[in-house]
Amino acid sequence: MGRDGEVTLIDCTNMPKVSIVIPVYNVEAYLRQCLDSVVNQTLRDIEIICVDDGSTDGSAAILAEYAARDPRVKVLARAHASAGAARNAGIVAATGEWLFFSDADDFSGAEMLSRMTTCDGADSADVVVAGHRTLENGKIVAERLSKRFLGGHDAEGGVSRPWLFVDAGAMPWNKLFRRSFVCERGLSFQEVARHNDMRFVCCALAAADRIAVTNTCGYVYRRGRNGGITESASGRETFLFADVLLSLRRELEDRGLFAKATQAYGNLALAHCYYHLLGEFDAASFASLYDALHGHLLADLGLGDPDKFNFVNKRHLEYMKVTLADESPLSLWMILLKERYSGWKELCLRNERISGLQKKARESEESIAELRAANELSERHAKELERQVSDRDRSIEDQTRKAKEQAVLLDGANRKVADFRTQLQVARDSNAELTRRLGSVLGSRSYRLGRFLTCPFRWFFGIIRNKTRQTKRRSS
Repeated sequence: MGRDGEVTLIDCTNMPKVSIVIPVYNVEAYLRQCLDSVVNQTLRDIEIICVDDGSTDGSAAILAEYAARDPRVKVLARAHASAGAARNAGIVAATGEWLFFSDADDFSGAEMLSRMTTCDGADSADVVVAGHRTLENGKIVAERLSKRFLGGHDAEGGVSRPWLFVDAGAMPWNKLFRRSFVCERGLSFQEVARHNDMRFVCCALAAADRIAVTNTCGYVYRRGRNGGITESASGRETFLFADVLLSLRRELEDRGLFAKATQAYGNLALAHCYYHLLGEFDAASFASLYDALHGHLLADLGLGDPDKFNFVNKRHLEYMKVTLADESPLSLWMILLKERYSGWKELCLRNERISGLQKKARESEESIAELRAANELSERHAKELERQVSDRDRSIEDQTRKAKEQAVLLDGANRKVADFRTQLQVARDSNAELTRRLGSVLGSRSYRLGRFLTCPFRWFFGIIRNKTRQTKRRSS
């Protein structure tokens, strides 16, 4: 494996498309999310090599669980060393066409590997570079590749571009590396506490005959987590980045790549110097770093003559010139403090805007709550009105039914009255006929003669009837 060891190529007839190498060290809280994201890739032709770098939490048990569940998951256990050493062990064990390096506390979109392996130019490329996303404070932001970097890079002109290392990034997790290319070039990770991936990535970018690019942002990098396999170094932590940059320069020179990668290297080195100066809030640490850069580090890094570089970031160039000037670090520190203040002021303004929006949101929520309460009251009133209308409708229905029943009874009574009237008229007509006949009888001669002839008898019977009545009254 290059200068730190030898790489043994593994001959595998059924070579998987991608070997995913994951160094694992005390990431129990994030490991399941990481492993779920790789085992569920839509590209199924993969192997997942997890290198347990001496974890002391529950990470080993989680790895064993996934290995038992999915035959594509392979676990290598080793004593704790560094992320670089773990990645090198993963390279030796890998059998895939491509190498992909994931951190165990990050995760990936399901189509990431499928899109990277099928992007334009991937078939003939040594390295594929993609965009990524950053997760910080619960917010995910897409970090797409710059427009100047898109379109692919070849050996003739690609590495001479001054922005190559800065735009592609000195991290491995947004890239695919063809395994045969890595082994043939003898590329390896530095086994140091921090920045162990810079030499591997930059040498791969510089040595690649062709680099394919895609703006897919499948990888999610978790920013701001302390601990893990990329643990902080102690002692010379402030100057460790410079040691790694010097090691990278020597490696590029030894490989004969520095001549065409000079501009890219200069921009990368200057960016690291700037960000480490900007990140030093302690006056003593800042002065120590400033003195080292002013005294020898910038010259050692090859940045002592700014005019020979095509610097992409002019602001970084301004800070370097101030550092090279023969004066105290106070002037540069004041510039950086001013920038920090500007950033802090911008942050405060943004927070004020956010607070204003949050206040408006709360007011809107209160208004919405009031409207909901009024709406609920209106709904209750509407339901009460509906109930009253329903009761009134039922009452009307009852009254209508009773009216219909009374109408039926009245109709029957009317028919009976009509019948009675018909019968009465018949009786009247019959009585009138009888009266007429009686009048005819009484007016007849026979009736008068009969009355005359029977007069004595009627007189006699009348006397007897009267005496009989008198006798009954006396006896009573």
